[in-house]
Amino acid sequence: MSHSVSFLFISTVVLLLRIATCQEDLVSTTCSQTPFADTCSSSLRSDPLSQNSDVKGLATITLEKSIEKATETKAHIDYLIKLHNPNQTEYEFKCLKECLVEYSEALDNLQGSYLALNTSSFDTVNSDVAAAMSDAESCENGYEEEQLLQNPSPLTERNKIFSELCSNFLAITTLVSKM
Repeated sequence: MSHSVSFLFISTVVLLLRIATCQEDLVSTTCSQTPFADTCSSSLRSDPLSQNSDVKGLATITLEKSIEKATETKAHIDYLIKLHNPNQTEYEFKCLKECLVEYSEALDNLQGSYLALNTSSFDTVNSDVAAAMSDAESCENGYEEEQLLQNPSPLTERNKIFSELCSNFLAITTLVSKM
């Protein structure tokens, strides 16, 4: 009886390790097909739900990470507006207000793509996410248009990561659409 319990225990451990390895391979395989594989891998591995997800689940997690980044960025912009740094020019303050509007629109677009993903409306997903990425790009471009800015954009890194997350989401969605 003791040997059968030991065998059962060892078999269970081996099976769990194989499942974990397969999921690890799914994340690696999926992320290797995205334009920003490191961002993909770190964002998916940071979410415990990715361990048991299929490719569509990984797409959903990546979309949720994009929404999370947009929400964080919007909150940061709101904080910067309320802070109203005295070293900030009026143009820079105006850029922040524009970015707040842009990220509100980006969030609306991403919410639309969430529904579209769930109904497998991949054209809508693509257009909604492209619009969200365009919103972030418009935010960054507002700072770049004025050559005499005293301070660089405080949002460059956030805009970059947001764009990478969205690009990865589109790539994973393309994989889902081919299934």
